[in-house]
Amino acid sequence: MEMNGEAVADPKVYQGTDIDVWAQEAYEIGITLYDGLEENQPVPQEYIDKHLSTAYSQILVGGYRLAYILDYIFNDLQPTIES
Repeated sequence: MEMNGEAVADPKVYQGTDIDVWAQEAYEIGITLYDGLEENQPVPQEYIDKHLSTAYSQILVGGYRLAYILDYIFNDLQPTIES
């Protein structure tokens, strides 16, 4: 399976700390992503094939965002070595 590096090609996608923007992006993806699914029914293979790249992209973006936030939080807290 090929990973979609284009999802994070632009650093603006993951750099920033406004989680409201991230939530809105996820909402916009989600409002149409579940079309064609029925509650309490197995997910059809056709649906999985169609949307797997979106899932991978979102996981990839999420990982980059987590790394960016952790770096943002702990950047000033790097340990100093005293001699």
